[in-house]
Amino acid sequence: MFAQRAACKPPAPISAWLVEESGPNPNNVAVAVPVVGAAAAVAVAGIQEAVAVSEVTPSAAQIARRLLAARDVEARIDAARALAAADCPPTFAARQPSAVKRLVAMLRCPETQVAGVLALWKLCTAHENRKAIAVVAVPSLVDLLGRAGSRDEAREHAVALLRALSGGRHAETIVKAGAIPRLVDLLASGTGDAKENAAEVLSNLCKKAETTRALAALAMPPLVELLASGTNDEKASAARALAALARGDAKRKTAGGRAIPSLVELLAAGTAKEDAAEALLELTWSHPENQVSSVGAIPPLVAMLGDDDGS
Repeated sequence: MFAQRAACKPPAPISAWLVEESGPNPNNVAVAVPVVGAAAAVAVAGIQEAVAVSEVTPSAAQIARRLLAARDVEARIDAARALAAADCPPTFAARQPSAVKRLVAMLRCPETQVAGVLALWKLCTAHENRKAIAVVAVPSLVDLLGRAGSRDEAREHAVALLRALSGGRHAETIVKAGAIPRLVDLLASGTGDAKENAAEVLSNLCKKAETTRALAALAMPPLVELLASGTNDEKASAARALAALARGDAKRKTAGGRAIPSLVELLAAGTAKEDAAEALLELTWSHPENQVSSVGAIPPLVAMLGDDDGS
């Protein structure tokens, strides 16, 4: 069944694949917020290329049994790809813990990393699966980011999955797994999408606790550089991360002061204005030196006040 490959099955819409968990709403229902930008497009394209299914699509439970029975690399990759294409129930992680552990084990091998992380990614589109997967997968996802020999594509997908998990209740798990130094390294040396998502993960993590912001202080220099030389999406992500990092600490405000000219340019260009304005607010709050440096931001900020929608 699995040996016969047909054309790739079209993936679900972007909003169904890449979501950040924003936590429970007042009715205690998890809210999914779509992630947009280049990372989503690249990720969905990767899924289209990676996922192959048989003419008769098996159930998730059948694929899980196939995955556990697989004795060679190709068989495991085929099963993981089929799982990424399958209609997986929200109870999959709870009912198939051994299959989840097998997918996590695939993250340790460069040959199987991409297929493994894409399957985990698909499972995490159901919020009910996230808790069970985060507990066993986050340490291996973090390890993948720094593991010698890991493929760039696998790093891109792994940090995108960490981004989705970091927006909710799994932030502490990610920090305890030692993610921050790996994320800082990605900011300096990762691919474009990996840099953008690393900045977003840091932004999400740093909103949670002062201790996390202190650990992430080393991210200031690469974030300043990304803000100066990145794409528009990367600059917006860097601005959000700088705002979260600078909050409440004079030393980090001083370190982030070098980003002020780039933030002013971002405002003047009309790109990511709200993100740039928030970063300027955090960097200049109770910091006279940065206030003086940001005088050039006054005209575009005044112009923002006249915008109908403030965007």
